[in-house]
Amino acid sequence: MSFNNPFLRESWQRKKEEETFKQERAVNIYLDTKLEAEKYPNLNEIFERMEHSVIRYGKSINMLAIVARSENKDKRMLEEIDRNRRLAHNALIDELNLLSRQFRNIGIDNEWRKEIGLDSKTVGGWAYKVAEFISSDILKENNYEN
Repeated sequence: MSFNNPFLRESWQRKKEEETFKQERAVNIYLDTKLEAEKYPNLNEIFERMEHSVIRYGKSINMLAIVARSENKDKRMLEEIDRNRRLAHNALIDELNLLSRQFRNIGIDNEWRKEIGLDSKTVGGWAYKVAEFISSDILKENNYEN
């Protein structure tokens, strides 16, 4: 019955469009920043470390979700995985801030850092969206796409 409700259908469609926009914007920030960083060897090195942190954070989120859903979850294991997630998240924020400062020091626009967000949850959401993009891009490059 709820599928016949035009208000719910419209609401779900709007939410889907908003999520698609957020995903696209997150990826665009990542790609624009990458293009700019590639012009400068020292920025590119920092960008690559940040990119590695994004991937590490995405993997840690996935691992936490897998273990949390498993029937044989162990509290100590969950705590260790969550600790690794927090460490990956903190490293990611450090790398993002370092990259942003270096952009500013060279005189390159670093408004992307504010757009990613300054609070922990927003940064994590951005990073997870980018990690999904990087993973899917790697799969496509290796002919493993669905």
